[in-house]
Amino acid sequence: MGKCNLKFPCLTPLLLRMAEIAAGSSGIHPNISKQAVLPRLKEEANKSKDINTMSNKKTQKESRPETTQQDLRLYRELLLGDLYEKIGLERTVELYTQKVKQNHFLLIYADEDRRLGETMRNQLETEARKMKHNVSVVGPWDVTPGDIISDVWERLSFSSQKIVVLVSRALFQNDLLTYCLYSMDVSHVTPVFLEALQYKDFPPQLAFLRCRNGKMVHDDLWDLTSFVRSLLKHYDFHNHLVREIKTLKSTLNFQRNLTRDRHNSAHTHSTETKF
Repeated sequence: MGKCNLKFPCLTPLLLRMAEIAAGSSGIHPNISKQAVLPRLKEEANKSKDINTMSNKKTQKESRPETTQQDLRLYRELLLGDLYEKIGLERTVELYTQKVKQNHFLLIYADEDRRLGETMRNQLETEARKMKHNVSVVGPWDVTPGDIISDVWERLSFSSQKIVVLVSRALFQNDLLTYCLYSMDVSHVTPVFLEALQYKDFPPQLAFLRCRNGKMVHDDLWDLTSFVRSLLKHYDFHNHLVREIKTLKSTLNFQRNLTRDRHNSAHTHSTETKF
């Protein structure tokens, strides 16, 4: 996802370059020459293979060449460039951050288990860099004062490919987290059991966690680094890019239709005024 900076964290390389050009003491300036940021991108795109065909390949992810993911990243940035031309930088950054960007991992844990949660976050980011991936890890730190907490968790779960839950009695005591977990897509959940728990210990709405293939931290064989590496090894980075591209194409089509409808409406009004 490109490097992060303080003013524009975790944007794609294209948006980051655009944002860095646009950043000034007064904030974002939308009137940026596209020639400053897009020419090499479009030149490379003309040489690349058909992206739609590439996106729909049903090959196993282990056999996908790295060039495929590079081309998908290129296609994503070209779509971002098209969106930028339509609505400007500030709105493009806003839409990408709120609607398009997919998070790799969402960590959920009770406040009492924060130490392990933060360590796991750091391990995920560190091990991913060793594998030449930049991953987006979200969690309780994304809930800020004034937020509607349930809405934040819903947004984070919807935009995250994998949800890792640190399961403990402390988690069961948090009614809000319990409610939010119950509303999430359980197919994305990997539980990590921090203590030995009996079936009767689980709240009824979280009984599904007992049926998921999880890891036992209290087991002598538990190793955080091995667990993190396994998560990354089995993560489908190809599908992650495809999901972003599909959402981005839908967003771009919506903006195109909106622009066309406004143009038609203005033309109709102009014609009626003449008569």
